[in-house]
Amino acid sequence: MDKKFQISQIKDESSICIVSPGYKAATLNNYKETFNSLERLNYTNFKFVIVDDNSPDQSVETFYKYFNESSMRLKNRVTIVRNIVKVGMAGNLYVRIKQFCSGFDIVVNMDLDDALFGYQTLKVVNAIYQNP
Repeated sequence: MDKKFQISQIKDESSICIVSPGYKAATLNNYKETFNSLERLNYTNFKFVIVDDNSPDQSVETFYKYFNESSMRLKNRVTIVRNIVKVGMAGNLYVRIKQFCSGFDIVVNMDLDDALFGYQTLKVVNAIYQNP
């Protein structure tokens, strides 16, 4: 028997931890669309962890400036971390998921040049986990 559910009936019960590792992400200048796509979400129970992998550019400073100058509600959900040595994508995910995500979080890996399309994207992720 198939379980049916409507997205509008799903509550923001599960905490979602979005981890976004990047290297020279500010140079690409795609990060703004990433941040804006998260701002448009109607899901409220998430946190966003940006991990800079010891970029030689000013990525971390650019991100701080962006959030400090914006009126985005997202800035209250953001943690920005700079590695002191480059550890690569897998190393970033392993260490930062253990550091910032609880054992009950749904973990989403999202590159800093990706965007979530559709304001209900995280509601769908939550619904899938609630109704396996």
